[in-house]
Amino acid sequence: GQPRLDLGRRSAAWNDKKVDAHHAIIPTARSRPSGQLSQAEARIYNLIARHYLMQFCADAVHREGKLTLAIGDHRFRASETAVAESGWKALEIRLRDNHQDQSAAPLPRLKQGDPVHCARSEIQERKTQPPQPFTDATLLSAMTNIARFVDDPELRKTLRDTDGLGTEATRAAIIETLFRREYLRREKRHIRSTDKGKALIGALPDAIRQPDTTARWEANLESIRQGKGDPKAFMADLEVQIRRFIGTDPGQESGQALPAGNAPHCPACRAPMVGREGKFGRFFACTRFPACKGTRPIEEQDPQDGTGQAPVPCPHCFAPLVRRKSHKGWFWGCSNFPGCRQTVDDDNGQPALHLRKTT
Repeated sequence: GQPRLDLGRRSAAWNDKKVDAHHAIIPTARSRPSGQLSQAEARIYNLIARHYLMQFCADAVHREGKLTLAIGDHRFRASETAVAESGWKALEIRLRDNHQDQSAAPLPRLKQGDPVHCARSEIQERKTQPPQPFTDATLLSAMTNIARFVDDPELRKTLRDTDGLGTEATRAAIIETLFRREYLRREKRHIRSTDKGKALIGALPDAIRQPDTTARWEANLESIRQGKGDPKAFMADLEVQIRRFIGTDPGQESGQALPAGNAPHCPACRAPMVGREGKFGRFFACTRFPACKGTRPIEEQDPQDGTGQAPVPCPHCFAPLVRRKSHKGWFWGCSNFPGCRQTVDDDNGQPALHLRKTT
């Protein structure tokens, strides 16, 4: 049935300290002209109104059950979650009734030590699946809930309190900027990183790639907003950090200088390479590591495969060309092989302007 509303109830949503530019979007006292709303407008209005009414409903209570069985030397566990008191979820459950799995059977009610019989067993070999690529909706959600990617509990709390990366007003613009600068591309409904974007991430220090730094900056900004922090000291510290990031080996915090501008490009993907310290001394490593594990001895300043030169884009797909050697001699092939099989003739160590073949 309909949930009971307590208009005197104040949920966690009523918190003036969390209000920045404006409070949440809520219905007004104006009577809704239902006949004048389009179907899409009515859906949005009902969604906002429903979430507003949830704030005046009782808490939802869940019942959780766990079962552990011992069969021989092995332990098997099962769990279930059921709604004991729907509370505010009564307004949400109706939206999702068609998506509920009605076939799931509840766990049997057993007491500790009750004997059970194993009727059947089988071994299934399965493979783990990679995470699904981001869509617009899931990427925005990840930016809002970026705290789940942080291990440090204090930093995680800071990111939760500050509502993640960016604000409601800036997140969409941040994503659009990444597309405009060709760091992201669309593949149907999915969002994927480009080679340019991967190269940028690979070239950045670890501290910049991780959300932990954002959490620290947000904590400092919040302290400044409360009048406790010193904005000049924060800016001075930022300048020191940025100078250190620019002047250090990407991924390193040790202050080692970047290699000279004549460092080669990766023989596998043509991304820039940087000097690193390894078990057997210095060597060049791809800036896209770990996505690309290309390496080169530090002594090879002018390698024959052309990776000491600036990358030349493939005329077919615009990925960098790589100089390769076959039984017929040197030629240039696309680094996107086998996705792209474009090849170009070699002209004294340079890719010739005329195409060799396209398949």
